[in-house]
Amino acid sequence: MNQSTTSSYYQIAGIHGRPFVPWDSVQFAPGRTGGYCTHSSILFPIWHRPYVAIYEQVLWGIVQDVAATFTGDSQSDYIEAARSFRAPYWDWVAPAPRGQHTMPSSISSSAPVQVTTPNGTQTIPNPLYRYQFNPLDSTQLPDYPFNTWSNTLRYPTSNALNATNQDELITSQLDNNQASYSKRYLNLLQAYPTYAKFSNKAWLANVTNVGGSYDSLESIHDAIHGLIGNGGHMTYNEYSAFDPVFMLHHANVDRLFAIWQTIWPDTYIENSTATSGTATITPGDLITEDSPLTPFHSTSNGTFWTSATARDTTVFGYTYPEIADNNASCTIQAVNHLYGSTAGTPQNATVSKRHHQQLRVHERDGPQQPGTYYEWITNVRVAQDALDSTFTIFVFLGNFSSTPKNWQTDTALVGSHTVFMPFSSETQQNAGIIVAGTVPLTKELNENAAVGNYNTANNTGVETYLRDNLHWRVAKLTDNTEVSRDSLPSLKVSVVSCPVTEAESDYDFPNWGDCSTHVNITDGQPAGLQSGDPA
Repeated sequence: MNQSTTSSYYQIAGIHGRPFVPWDSVQFAPGRTGGYCTHSSILFPIWHRPYVAIYEQVLWGIVQDVAATFTGDSQSDYIEAARSFRAPYWDWVAPAPRGQHTMPSSISSSAPVQVTTPNGTQTIPNPLYRYQFNPLDSTQLPDYPFNTWSNTLRYPTSNALNATNQDELITSQLDNNQASYSKRYLNLLQAYPTYAKFSNKAWLANVTNVGGSYDSLESIHDAIHGLIGNGGHMTYNEYSAFDPVFMLHHANVDRLFAIWQTIWPDTYIENSTATSGTATITPGDLITEDSPLTPFHSTSNGTFWTSATARDTTVFGYTYPEIADNNASCTIQAVNHLYGSTAGTPQNATVSKRHHQQLRVHERDGPQQPGTYYEWITNVRVAQDALDSTFTIFVFLGNFSSTPKNWQTDTALVGSHTVFMPFSSETQQNAGIIVAGTVPLTKELNENAAVGNYNTANNTGVETYLRDNLHWRVAKLTDNTEVSRDSLPSLKVSVVSCPVTEAESDYDFPNWGDCSTHVNITDGQPAGLQSGDPA
């Protein structure tokens, strides 16, 4: 399909960022530039819903056309299967099946794939591995090295014209961080009952700075961009949507959002002032449920989708297996199976598709007597534009490598938090905003306690161990260079503990209490939370 066609892959990818031109005749606001995408905004989850739906709609039409080309007895089977086609998603929260990786080979392999056509089996390049610009227009994609690369790249070997993907490093990084991201998402479902805190990464002093509310769906989403991009297209807002993994990633982000909506159905967008801008939103604009999600039209007469009209996935003709019953208890049971203590069994596929079938519900187990334990979490906040490119904060327990390129795969790594941002300050839509995320510590602390590394009798033993063994570092994604923590005055790393009462059954979540900040762990450390700092 010609790149100038509105429904082409190139044009749909360009909605998110480059080439910064109006899509579907939706003009930019006066004085605005950049893409239409909303980041560091309460609109982040819901804006991407019609975005993925547009992609799905175009794909669905192509699938119908392909099915119609088959002849003979099999034609009706292909046409029937085509009608139920929905966009696939990559579930990076789920533990990979045994012997496999977090990113499945269907996405990560450069090997050609075989497809069935009316003329027999044909071999084609893997369409999920890269996108080939046809042609590469350096006037529309002007930033080096993206103005020289004729196809999308992930963790490129260099900025040179002949750079290639470092697929094994991407795979290792994702595998090493997967447990952390899975735990972060579970924490969001269990302990973030308000949309404003769940939805986006913006940290607002005296509003969302409570010790237990640093994380967000957007923050976890950013981390996946960073691990795959590492200087490639997924690293930056302007270029990320050109990579085929982008829509697989965002279909899953939409699914994770829909699961949270089912569990917490009574909280949603409240009127607020836009703190960040887009091509059509100016900082200071009033944001409501009825604000248009530009550039997505819901009707042919020019009406836009809004947060109110896009709230339910079924208006777009799809659902997800975990929410098909629209019952919070059943969704919790499904989540506990997918991501809880029984997760990681062979049937947990990491790539699936949106669909309309109902989830089979099993009988409840008998209630169990709940106990209480503590969740320990590292909180991170920093200015979005603290550096001139996307960067990552790494959290370690114990000794770690002195080479930043090895940090994502280091055995001492507990987790990492990526600050996803535009390529250039010229397109920075949210300058000065403080963003936040978390790195859970409980799993690693339990492992260290099991081998006798510290006294588990009380919190003092944990504090002493963390004071001596918890470390954090910063590096740029573009070249893996370490950044001095002292050079980032906005960076604050803190540690909190939260009392949690265990759930009584698989149909319930644990109940979280108020979190306490342990300033003595980070006080006096570079970029650590100091006594007197807001928590």
